[in-house]
Amino acid sequence: MVTTGRRSAKILRAGSREVLAVLAGIPSDVLGAAFSHDGELVVTAGSDGAARIWDSHSGDLVALVEQSDRDLQSAVFSPDDRRVLTAGADASAIAWDLPFFNGSLAELSRVVRCRVPYRVEGGRAAARPLDPSACVAP
Repeated sequence: MVTTGRRSAKILRAGSREVLAVLAGIPSDVLGAAFSHDGELVVTAGSDGAARIWDSHSGDLVALVEQSDRDLQSAVFSPDDRRVLTAGADASAIAWDLPFFNGSLAELSRVVRCRVPYRVEGGRAAARPLDPSACVAP
């Protein structure tokens, strides 16, 4: 379950008041929220006109979907979780494609080598140097 409020939202365990994650750092009131169909993500609708996507386990911000000059009253995921539908205070509704990576495994590997300064070693994250040559697309 997701609760909304002033500049934050909370993910609670169903049937209890146990807080699993806090979606914080939002510069406006959260007017609506919904889970993705697999439960991995949460989308929030804010009075600042922004729809934000969050990791439902960590509470980390994943993406800013929309920024408009009108309050967003609600936001939901499409049935395939590839889009977010937002509804504004002005009765507008817009479907937004999500900005997630859709490239090949080789492209993902290149991006990770360029941008992620860690590697998994023995089930733990270990620091590693970035590979600047990987930052140049072939």
